[in-house]
Amino acid sequence: MATYRPDIMERYLELEQPDDVVFCTYVFVDGTLENVRAKTRTLDFEPKAPEDCPRWTFCALGTYQWGDAGAKSEMYMEPVALFRDPFLKGRNKLVLCQVLKYDGTPHGPFFFGVGAENTIGRQISDAHLKACAYAGVKISGTNSEVVLSQWEYQVGPLEGTAAGDHLWISRYILKRVAEEFDVVISFDPKPFENDALCGSGGHINFSTKDMRKPGGLEHIKVALQKLEANAAEHLRVYDPRKGGGANRRRLGAGMLATPNENFVVDSCSREASVRVPRLVYDAGQGYLEDRRPGANVEPYSATAAIVKTVCL
Repeated sequence: MATYRPDIMERYLELEQPDDVVFCTYVFVDGTLENVRAKTRTLDFEPKAPEDCPRWTFCALGTYQWGDAGAKSEMYMEPVALFRDPFLKGRNKLVLCQVLKYDGTPHGPFFFGVGAENTIGRQISDAHLKACAYAGVKISGTNSEVVLSQWEYQVGPLEGTAAGDHLWISRYILKRVAEEFDVVISFDPKPFENDALCGSGGHINFSTKDMRKPGGLEHIKVALQKLEANAAEHLRVYDPRKGGGANRRRLGAGMLATPNENFVVDSCSREASVRVPRLVYDAGQGYLEDRRPGANVEPYSATAAIVKTVCL
């Protein structure tokens, strides 16, 4: 159990924050209409109004947004009000969001959890966020995940081997921060034997210049074909443990698990091997999300495999 240590947390809050880093915590009401959820992302400017904050998405499956929600239940967070952040302070913001369905129309407890009954480790996550920003790590967001005490953070976007550099340093900083709260960090892709509990992924978002240009969706489709043709090799590379058994346990589990043997492509689905996010489909250009790597992924090997398959 993480120890509540406001004295330690204060040291991280006092770290100087770079001018081009502003943490925006998106807050929304979940499907129970009683609880709030939150995700944090990094912007490189200070928003002055809600419309300055980009629309974001989240998985409604874990937030009770509708009764028969499935793996493709991705919804939008549309910023509607902006507040100063009383926790991270400074130029950081709380962004209240309206939830919109997949078609853009308005929509009437652990995932993105808020509250002591839903979340353990928030101080560690916030301290890590501040420490990474201070160190110059390009940390771009964080949120609590499906299982109690399970957290996610994102690093990037970065080019080439820099992505691996920043990820490894972020892991070091996380372990150092956790030491001070008497907590052990696990990057095991399947830390719990119970298949009803989600494993921990190390998803890789990537794109080429052509994918990011107008009409980029066609280049994304070509990349998907190449990834499918090399699926077995990628699975081998994506787990650094001999034999890849740890990640196979995650891929073969239940909720929100990526198929272990079959290569599945889908838009929005959290159960696809490689996902094309809804915002990318909307824009017709953007990036892919490879959901097969586990949390213990070795980033240099994994990104090298992607470049070899997609670009060479």
